[in-house]
Amino acid sequence: GASMVALTFYDMLKPIDKGIEISNIRLLSKIGGKSDAMKLALEKIVHEIKAVVVVCSDSVSEGKAEDQAGDQVSARLKSMGMQVMPAVVLPDQVEAIQQAVFSYQSEVNLILFVGGTGLSNRDVTPEAVRPLLTREIDGIMETARRYGQDRMPFAMLSRGVAGMVNE
Repeated sequence: GASMVALTFYDMLKPIDKGIEISNIRLLSKIGGKSDAMKLALEKIVHEIKAVVVVCSDSVSEGKAEDQAGDQVSARLKSMGMQVMPAVVLPDQVEAIQQAVFSYQSEVNLILFVGGTGLSNRDVTPEAVRPLLTREIDGIMETARRYGQDRMPFAMLSRGVAGMVNE
């Protein structure tokens, strides 16, 4: 709209001043539209989401390292208004990871696994989770990798998987 008004003024004033020019039209703020509608929809339901963060790490589960990623993810979910159970730490073992899905699927509606998605033989989170999914959601991991790639060059090596188990 502002551009159209500026072009109209330009057209009317060019006979008077041949040096007239339009510059610096920019958006200062915007309210409404799809992005605000999505944000409002999320704000309405986010408090209904109950989540658990499961950290898959041999070194953390053995007490050789301290969990930072799980704590950061839990804090971020809480800051968004979600109910978050205390983080769970498991070794990189298919059976343990699958048992976590079975254990928590009736208690929460969001399970986030942190770790175990690299290229080592011990990184088995995708292999453990994928067979339990009734529907994969590829776009979630595409977005996560793109976000990570902007911050860390090795994000493209993540083998993460996202999806639904039943409902």
